[in-house]
Amino acid sequence: YQGLCGNSDSIGEVLHRVGMAGYARVVCQNMSAGQQRRIGLARLVIGQCSLWLLDEPLTALDAAGQELVADLIGEHLRGSGSAICATHQGLHVQGARSLQRGV
Repeated sequence: YQGLCGNSDSIGEVLHRVGMAGYARVVCQNMSAGQQRRIGLARLVIGQCSLWLLDEPLTALDAAGQELVADLIGEHLRGSGSAICATHQGLHVQGARSLQRGV
């Protein structure tokens, strides 16, 4: 869990939350793109930053991973956080405002 700051209990909980329980000692370079995305989500959650800047957060994630992203963003927003997401895919987060710009 290189790059994750926090006590081992909180890191384990966050890894479980993002579907990566049991991967605490696996080197990120040995993970698939989707697994690396999930580790990135864990870093966001455990980092406790009030503003999340996400560029294509759904890329390389299966349907369950995409739903996880929407859930985590929703939880973050409900907890007084903010998120700015740039994406070409539909990101369905309840209560979020969307600004769509034509290309």
